[in-house]
Formats: sequence, C-alpha cells, structure tokens
Amino acid sequence: MKRYSFAVWADVIFVFAVSYLFFIALWRYVFRSFIKALPLALLFAGLLAALAFRRLSKKSRTSALRKKEREECESLALQLAFTSQEEVSNLIAALLSCKGKEISVTENRIFYEDKVVYPVFRMNPLGGDDIACIVKENSAPKAVVYCNKLSAEGASLAASFQMETVTMERVYTELKEAELIPPLQSVFQAPKKGFRQKLEARLARKTSRAYAFSGVSLLLVGFISIYPVYYIVSGGILLCIAVLIRFFGKKE
Repeated sequence: MKRYSFAVWADVIFVFAVSYLFFIALWRYVFRSFIKALPLALLFAGLLAALAFRRLSKKSRTSALRKKEREECESLALQLAFTSQEEVSNLIAALLSCKGKEISVTENRIFYEDKVVYPVFRMNPLGGDDIACIVKENSAPKAVVYCNKLSAEGASLAASFQMETVTMERVYTELKEAELIPPLQSVFQAPKKGFRQKLEARLARKTSRAYAFSGVSLLLVGFISIYPVYYIVSGGILLCIAVLIRFFGKKE
C-alpha cells in the first residue's frame, strides 16, 4: 500500500473544504434549497479533491525521488573528495570504458583518443589556480576535468582554454546509468535536517508566492462564505507573512 505524506492529505482536505464552501453557496443560490444543494456541492468538491489528490500525489513522489537522488549525489561528492586519487581515476576510467572508449590510466590522469581526463574531486569548488595547474600539466589537444563543482573564476578560465568540464550532477547521472556508483558509506551520507533547518526552508524567499496565493484564495472564499471573518483574518495574516518573507526571507 502506498503511503502519502501529511502535506498531500492536508492539501486535499483543504481543496475539498474550500470547494465545498464555494459550491454549497453556488447551488444554494441557484436552487434556494439546502437539501438540493448539499449532494451537488459534495459531488463537485469530491471531484476537485480527487483531481488534486492525483496531481499532488504524483508531484510528491517525483519530489521525493528527486530529493533522494540529490542527497545521494551530495553523499557521493563528499565520498569522492575523501577517496584516494587512484580509486577515483579507476572509477572514471570504468565509466569511460562503458562508453566504448579505449583508455589508459596513470595515477591522476586518464588518456583516451586525443584527450586527457583529470579527475579532481575536492571539497571546495575548483578555482582559477586549479585550472591553471591543469593547463600547465596538459600537453594534449583537449583536456576534460571531472570535479564536484567549479567556481565562477574556474569556469571562466576553463572556457577560455576550451577545456571541457564535467561537474558532479553529470558524473552522478552517468555513474547511475552505468550502475557504477560505489557503495556509499554512512559517514558520508547527508545528515537529517533539524527543526531549525526545516523552518528556514519553509520561510525561504521562494515560498512567498505560495503564502500569497493561499492568502488571496482565503480572502476570495470570504466573499462567498456565510462566516467570512475567519477567511478574511487568515487570508490577511498569510498575505502579511508573504510580504515579510519576500523582503526578509532567506535567499537560496
């Protein structure tokens, strides 16, 4: 049996409740009878809730999968930074071999065709000095750098020397497709986020649109509800939160 997050069920219940209030007001206005309006309001609210559940559950599964892959990619990047250069070179060499390339491996370089591959996995992004060192060592027509991240300076310098760069996202994707991802040690796995980190994520600047949309929706429901005070107050609070987050929220 599939399990869905609390957020999915909460959103579905909210959609059903808001839709019910809208349709009960609409059909009661049309038929002038609560008995006739009730089943129609439940029917239409249920249909909207079912559509919302289908969309949100699919989105939730996709989001969970992306989150798992992102965490696995971060763990792999950290583990490669602590792995010996020889093991990293052998891993990238195995990846290139899967593409049908004939290669030869030294301690810190991989040769194939007219290219030289430099696997340089470090904790910090590669900067201009790192790229300059590779340029000095390289004697082949083309150089390819496999790394975790590149700084803006490093990326600019690599482009100036027509050097191909492969960052961790692409490395992870290719390793996963080739089924070459090494066993990830628990010490390198991303730690679970605490309450403060989760709260900061909820109050990030990019969430201001969601708060604003919810606030406007509640205000609109207030115009058709029998008891509008709750919706007006709640909608106003959410709009205030949206404005505060937009100007003072953490930018990601």
